Amino acid sequence: MALTKTALPGPRRILESLILFRRVLPAYLSSLLYHVYTGWLFIGDDIKNTTTVGVLFAAVHAYVAPILSMGSALSFVQILAAVPSMMLWTWSNLFLFNLHNQRQGMAEDALNKPWRPLPSRRLTSEQATFVTYFMYPTTWTVAIRFGGLVPCLFETAFSLWYNELGGSGNPFLKSLLNGVGLTCFLVGPLEVATGHAIFSGQGKSAAWIFILAAAMTVTSHIQDFRDVEGDRAAGRRTIPLTIGDMNARVLAAIGGGGSSSIACKDNLFWFFC
Repeated sequence: MALTKTALPGPRRILESLILFRRVLPAYLSSLLYHVYTGWLFIGDDIKNTTTVGVLFAAVHAYVAPILSMGSALSFVQILAAVPSMMLWTWSNLFLFNLHNQRQGMAEDALNKPWRPLPSRRLTSEQATFVTYFMYPTTWTVAIRFGGLVPCLFETAFSLWYNELGGSGNPFLKSLLNGVGLTCFLVGPLEVATGHAIFSGQGKSAAWIFILAAAMTVTSHIQDFRDVEGDRAAGRRTIPLTIGDMNARVLAAIGGGGSSSIACKDNLFWFFC
């Protein structure tokens, strides 16, 4: 059966239509627009579930910063003013992670997401590797300038481990790396907004973040339930396939419930306790 070309999602259709204007722009603007769009294609899929969640998490927690021993509470205007810096931190780290990740998944993307930069040949694997090396000092510079250096260093290290050093091959290690990595995308914007590290003050914020990381570690395999057959056919090792569907569901339930119980017991889960 012949493969049909996958339609671009809504936001990409809009951006793709903008590219048509390249023909009437000066050469340097046309080239700039081309590269900006290429960068967008690397991170566009994760804007909603990474950038938006991280910024909202930081905004809510910055408003109650004294509870976390992370300085004074920020006003709405102060939080709004910090949004560009929070987004820059998130985008730089996300871009670096996706450069690694999409270089490793070129064959699969060619079938499922052919609009991505590498399968669509907007740049070569060698060029992507060069950009990856360039993004390390760039990402660290952003973190040094705006804050969130520790979560940035953790994220870059775990990104390298996950994508290049076989971390994603072991289902349990993959869950750990996912849990810590996702937590970094929450902590980074929070530190940027408040100007305080999670280890500052009385350490209450560090305890809260540790609980979140543990919860995400033991529940991140939930996303694997929807593609068990595909993972089995591809030979992937996931937690549902390794320990069984029911055991994996029990693990997620115990992990989520246990983390919430600990947070409530220690008066950290202030939204619900």
